[in-house]
Amino acid sequence: MLLVRFAHFFGFVLFAAAGFGAWAANRAAQAEKGDAAAALDRLQRTFARITSWGSAIVVLSGLGAVRVFHHDGPQMMRETWLLVMMVAGLAGAGVAGAAGAKTRKLLAAPEADRGALRDSLAMLHASFLLLTLLALACGIFRF
Repeated sequence: MLLVRFAHFFGFVLFAAAGFGAWAANRAAQAEKGDAAAALDRLQRTFARITSWGSAIVVLSGLGAVRVFHHDGPQMMRETWLLVMMVAGLAGAGVAGAAGAKTRKLLAAPEADRGALRDSLAMLHASFLLLTLLALACGIFRF
């Protein structure tokens, strides 16, 4: 039981911290030009990969936690905090995946087109951070 909680916490920290790091790298890349911006774009891609790993750990440990704490289907449907946390986490993972795909597109784009892609990435990262905070708030509400 403690291992499941630790894995869930570790995965969430990876998920949230890497997502925040990708947002920070994107904001810094918007202010840079040339090689420095390209390096920050590659850093965003690395953070996107870490976010994906954190997302996988959170989802798997969350399923394990539901199994360990004996939440059955009807019981789970009555716990609103759990449903909101699961939906926010899965939506955050989806947004992080979309941001990773857009980062791949950004790395392949010519320098002239990168500004608009960075702006749309900023919106995806902001959405990710809000969904992550919502999932965190639901987890804190529970405990």
